[in-house]
Amino acid sequence: FKKLLYSVIRYFAEGNTLCVMARTLELIGLVLTQFDTVKPTKETVNSTASTVKSYIESNFMQALSLDGLALQFHINKFTLMRSFKAEFGINIMELYRSNRIEYAKKALSETKLSVSGIAEQLCFTDIYSFSRFFKMQTGMSPSEYREKKGGDKSL
Repeated sequence: FKKLLYSVIRYFAEGNTLCVMARTLELIGLVLTQFDTVKPTKETVNSTASTVKSYIESNFMQALSLDGLALQFHINKFTLMRSFKAEFGINIMELYRSNRIEYAKKALSETKLSVSGIAEQLCFTDIYSFSRFFKMQTGMSPSEYREKKGGDKSL
């Protein structure tokens, strides 16, 4: 709770309203979980895995964490990880990273957005974190990727 609250304050100070809204919703979800005492069944766990997949595919531009997803969907994170992997054959965070990197690649090759603008859209704390993430996933920096794919070269 404290970590989320501090991130809301930090994003607010930076003027990043999209991330403020995302983190605020996570805080609300966390508070609401304190009122939920229902034990999940196997059917609800499988249904939750599908719901989480849809949620990630719709909200990959936000900063998400496994702990945050587990809290938001009222399920133990290890149970969620196992059921998600069993149902879809991919790790939750792999899906999340894959969606983010595909968006970044598309933005770099098809738009004139700056690298820092893309990093901000994806709620990275700074351009350096985004560049490290991008290079880890693709083997090249965002500017190298843009140059190779023939996108706008003005950064």
